[in-house]
Amino acid sequence: MDEKTGLQIKTTIKAGRTAVFRAWLEPEIMKKWLAPGKMRVTLAKTDPKAGGAWRVEMAGDNPRGIFMTPVFEGVYRTIRPDEEISFTWSMLGNPASNSVVTVTFRDVAGGTEVVLLHEGFGDTETRDGHHHGWSGSLENLGNLLKKQTNP
Repeated sequence: MDEKTGLQIKTTIKAGRTAVFRAWLEPEIMKKWLAPGKMRVTLAKTDPKAGGAWRVEMAGDNPRGIFMTPVFEGVYRTIRPDEEISFTWSMLGNPASNSVVTVTFRDVAGGTEVVLLHEGFGDTETRDGHHHGWSGSLENLGNLLKKQTNP
């Protein structure tokens, strides 16, 4: 991975691999976690198959307190149930965001290890913004699934 145009985040989610995998493909679940900080998902659409399209619309304040309504979309490249999802990624209006995300899932003690590899950013500013976004979203996912398994 090129440090200037890509990022990698590893985390352990305290939930089974199937539940974690499903959270990446089911719109109603995605709406509950796939936005960092004060952002929220207002629309999530998926066609979870190789070549199928996805779209996520968000609204809320960014880390600088500026209200935004970003739209992200792409196409699934690979979906291997409970193992890996790969998809193209683009933030409308930001050509530097045109990139590829690969997420792998592995059983570990206490849950599922998620490794997110996001590659091909056009500049480091866009990469850094996405690092913030993915870190916050993955934290949300962990909290959501932890609540579901430990009411």
